[in-house]
Amino acid sequence: MSNASYSPLCTISALPASLQRAFRTEDQADQFIAGRIRFGLLQRYRKMEGYRGDESEGRALIRWNLQAENPALCNVTYGGTSLDLYYALCTSHPAVCKCHMNKFGTSLVRIDDPLELLERICEAWNIDNRASGSAFVIPVIYNKGELVDPPPYLIAPFNLAYAQKSRDPYSLDREYRYIVACKVGTKEDDSLTLDVGCCSDICTLVRT
Repeated sequence: MSNASYSPLCTISALPASLQRAFRTEDQADQFIAGRIRFGLLQRYRKMEGYRGDESEGRALIRWNLQAENPALCNVTYGGTSLDLYYALCTSHPAVCKCHMNKFGTSLVRIDDPLELLERICEAWNIDNRASGSAFVIPVIYNKGELVDPPPYLIAPFNLAYAQKSRDPYSLDREYRYIVACKVGTKEDDSLTLDVGCCSDICTLVRT
């Protein structure tokens, strides 16, 4: 049984000193370092093939273990989706080995200051007419479909729709997501790109 953390936002203490992101081509990596930050629509990953695909992306699924305290009760299963459009920039913990990251792409960028990148994303997103709230960064919770301790009053954490994945085969990614949410009525596109200004001072292309 897993005792999951339900904190909606990633605190400073929980964020690693650096993060990494793999790209299929060096040109894509260069565009990122130049400040052209591309976010993918979460629902789009349901149809993708290969390592980036996840047919359950954007769908929350959790089982609450009520029988642990009272065997007479039945465990409760919660599932749901969000009507909001969430776009994510997916990164990984720096401890994830390059051999694992290579499955996403062979051009690796190390984000040397994840919080500064977040600040630049927030600055660009806060003046975007599609924005619903500010951008944030959150670690992925790898417990989709698992039996966990129930939250108070059985109120489902709202972050499961954009920050939950199955333990197998995704937990080795140790993913952290920069998330932006769009206003209701925003046209749905597979991706959106923010220009946050040159990031060569906080990002490094790693030769693999």
